[in-house]
Amino acid sequence: MADLTNIINETFPQKTVVIIGDLVADQFLNGTISRVSREAPVFILRHDTTKTVPGSAANAAVNVASLGGKPVLIGLAGEDANGGLLLDALRESGIATDNIVTDASFTTTTKVRVLAGQHYAARQQVIRIDYEASPDLDAATKQKLRDSLTAAGPNADAIIISDYNCGAVFPEIFADALAISRERGIPLVVDSRFRLESFNGATSATPNSDEVAQILGENFKPDDCGQLCERLGLKSLLVTNGNRGVQLFETASRRCRSMPLAERSRSMLRVRAIL
Repeated sequence: MADLTNIINETFPQKTVVIIGDLVADQFLNGTISRVSREAPVFILRHDTTKTVPGSAANAAVNVASLGGKPVLIGLAGEDANGGLLLDALRESGIATDNIVTDASFTTTTKVRVLAGQHYAARQQVIRIDYEASPDLDAATKQKLRDSLTAAGPNADAIIISDYNCGAVFPEIFADALAISRERGIPLVVDSRFRLESFNGATSATPNSDEVAQILGENFKPDDCGQLCERLGLKSLLVTNGNRGVQLFETASRRCRSMPLAERSRSMLRVRAIL
């Protein structure tokens, strides 16, 4: 891992990484439990603070920037309060928002995590509330996203697809990304929450174990992942397993390596395909 760290520190700051995908406003609502309601057997939570941070594809852009790379983020946000908070959070993280399409008819996908506790105790998550955008975009909006990719493509050293089925990733824009990847000889990395099998021909993919189980079944084996890698035309498949680390499958060597890694190390390994 030390060698990989050195490579990232020396090489990654020179890379421009285009990220195409669904932007999510991750909100953390902190509150203090004051008493039990008389209306129902539930706690009353007094609101303290709400913090909005970039999630999903927006989080990928922040991670690229944190490793020294130059992210170019292409996605969609609504002209609503949460969309504004998300764009502000991106700018605060040093991420340019020029290629983000804003649309008054679009609802910014927002995930609100309610963290509750007493004054003297640590906050614990008690519920998550999701406000999800419709995945159906009109032709004009899709074209704006494709135009942004066309403009960013000539300078890209790698492309990341971050798909959460909220509309920003559709067949035509993936085809555009794949064409740029092949023409320029650069990696195309896919992270898809529900539709990994729809992205045949990418360089690498980074699903979690649950996403792989949706395709291969609960008791999938390393050989199964190797076959999935070949079926999708991937050079590598990085399966994340939460606190159990990762498994890396490489088509060329037909090897599977399991690695228990710290959170930052897992993020660093995800850029291996880019380098």
